[in-house]
Amino acid sequence: MINNPDFNKFFSELNIIRDLKIEEDLGNGFIRLKVSEAERRQALQDIKCVEDIIIELLRNSRDAQSKNIFIA
Repeated sequence: MINNPDFNKFFSELNIIRDLKIEEDLGNGFIRLKVSEAERRQALQDIKCVEDIIIELLRNSRDAQSKNIFIA
C-alpha cells in the first residue's frame, strides 16, 4: 500500500479519469470536487442543530454505502 497515493495517477491508470467529478488532488487523501458535484452533495437544508448534522451524516453514509457509522 502506498502511503501518499496520487489519486489522479491511480484513476488515469484505470481509464476512468474522464468520469470523475474531481477537480484537484490536494494530497493526503483530500480532493477538490468539481462545482457540479459539490452542489449535488450540498446539504438539502441549512444545518441549524446537532440533529441536522446527524441527518446529513446518515444521508452521506447511505450515499457512500457505508456499513458502519460511529457517532461519539
